[in-house]
Amino acid sequence: MSRFRPISAACLVLLAALVLPAGCGAPRDGEEAALRGEALSSLQRLAETPAFRYRLRLESMVGVSGQTVSGEERCEGSRTPAGFTLSLARSTPVGEEGSVLLEVGGRRFRHEGETWHESEDAAWNPLYDPLSFTGVARHVQSAVLEGEEERDGIWCRRLLLRLDPSAARDLLTAGTWSYFSHLRYELFLRLWAGDAASPPLSLQLEVLAYDPAENLLRYRMLATLEPYDLGAADISLPRP
Repeated sequence: MSRFRPISAACLVLLAALVLPAGCGAPRDGEEAALRGEALSSLQRLAETPAFRYRLRLESMVGVSGQTVSGEERCEGSRTPAGFTLSLARSTPVGEEGSVLLEVGGRRFRHEGETWHESEDAAWNPLYDPLSFTGVARHVQSAVLEGEEERDGIWCRRLLLRLDPSAARDLLTAGTWSYFSHLRYELFLRLWAGDAASPPLSLQLEVLAYDPAENLLRYRMLATLEPYDLGAADISLPRP
């Protein structure tokens, strides 16, 4: 009569790896790769669009010493192969202000009075340029399908991309990064796309920064981009 032999812990681990599913609700490798490809293709379509207009909203929150300070920027802009221009309205605890900005040929300008003046403002946000949203494609780590919904009369898929934390340095202002570079970052890009062959209808980038010791949220930035008038022939930039 044979005697039952106990299974070793190592065998149990191997058996579990072979039999049990790889995570409840997580997309399989093939599905995840397809979702990532769909998102990257849609982002590439926007990057290849020769000219378009866009609305941009930047919301930020800073939490320090038990206090929370919030700010917001609302922008209307135009993008061409040469660069971009935008008008912005900024709201902070110290008041409100408006500006008209231009970036062309790698140079940055601010409109003051009747004249364009070259600017080296440390508060210049990389996300003023809508192609910063498409540039995060190289930082995508994973993709999931959050759902499907109607947006602006178009049925679209809502995809959520997790980004490599190293992308934070390219997406924050120079001043913000110099102050918060020591924090632990989590980055996500959510996009609404009708199909992989079309640019996204909307994109939303979320940057979360935590105190590495206390795991408290110290900084949050939410950037929402809505491109429109894609490929319009009447879009041009002012001359500085």
